[in-house]
Amino acid sequence: MTSTPTASPGKRGKPLAEALLVFFAFAIFTTLGIVCWFGAYLFWPYGIYFTTHTAWAFWVLAALAPVVPVVLRMLRDRLDLNLHGVQPVLVLATVYIVKSAAVAIPAAGRVPPQDEAAFPPAEMAAPEDASRFDFAFAGDIHTPNEHTRALIEQAVGIHEESPLAGFFLLGDNMPEEPFEETIPWSFEEPFAPLLDRGIPFYGVLGNHDYSGDLVEDQINYPLFNMEGRRWYSRTFGNGLVTFFILDTEAIIETPEQLFWLRDRLAADTSRWRIILTHKPLIFHEGQRGIRAPLSRHLARVIHENGGVDLFIAGHLHHYERFDYKGIKHLVVSASSELNRNPRNPNEEYIVRDTRQRAMGHLTVTHDRLDFRAFGEFNQTVDEFTVETPTRRSAAQYSMR
Repeated sequence: MTSTPTASPGKRGKPLAEALLVFFAFAIFTTLGIVCWFGAYLFWPYGIYFTTHTAWAFWVLAALAPVVPVVLRMLRDRLDLNLHGVQPVLVLATVYIVKSAAVAIPAAGRVPPQDEAAFPPAEMAAPEDASRFDFAFAGDIHTPNEHTRALIEQAVGIHEESPLAGFFLLGDNMPEEPFEETIPWSFEEPFAPLLDRGIPFYGVLGNHDYSGDLVEDQINYPLFNMEGRRWYSRTFGNGLVTFFILDTEAIIETPEQLFWLRDRLAADTSRWRIILTHKPLIFHEGQRGIRAPLSRHLARVIHENGGVDLFIAGHLHHYERFDYKGIKHLVVSASSELNRNPRNPNEEYIVRDTRQRAMGHLTVTHDRLDFRAFGEFNQTVDEFTVETPTRRSAAQYSMR
């Protein structure tokens, strides 16, 4: 009688121990990924530089944890490789070390601010010593249509009455297609009536500019006057008004831009100060914008350094205005496609009109800011005036 061989307790215990180690690695990497993902928002800018890139790297390692033992077993059995001393956890640890060298961003590795412009800034349409400056704003052009062209015609009329010193594009500036193929018909042709009149344009980066891999093309495109930078400032009228342009898509992975904003605001002596972004600083329930914890950090940077007079954003494909902690917030992004179904209207809104497409027109003098949102038939969608510059100390601003 022959007896069936049975595995010894030691052999049975080895696969079990290996499985437990793999499960432990999976749990650890998953947890680290979650910590890094939320840490990027919760701990900035206090010296702990978690990033979403690091979070994804940990999650990839978690996904590899159950795969590595299978791959090692296949290499041992089918290719007859001597890998009996190689443990799955050691393989994952090696991958982690490589990940750390390639992906992790230490606090000491912040990129210094760029001081050198890639090319000279555009010549302003209004003299630097003028007492009045007019600007136009439009967000989320994407694919311009007949409504966009009608709004551009109204902007031409505004320019004929009082020359525009600049036109700001508030992100999502073109479709997610090759730059060289789309920039002629998505920007140069429809905006030709304004370009031909010498009006300088200034770009702001949006989420579709990133997902379309158009960032480098846009920041180095001369007609967007970004001078090779993703965030920058523009001052008009010998210190009458300064615009601070931020890149909200990369604001976590590039925390140096908020240090830059902090330093610029602290040193700025302009009469009026305005921040331009693609995503709004504050977003109410159901809306999309900068994530809430990071919004508080950005708001703190603004208020601790005197505040700003206007915060103008895009992204939501409609026009809205509301006040938040003494600052007027605008969303000017109804230039092309229109969002006709806003979610969760909030009583704090002064104006929330999604039935009309609109662009913005701002007149800046020493005494006041006059803003008007105009529609494609030159109708007034909204208008207001700011007569006192915002200069609030940190003691007047309470975080919540």
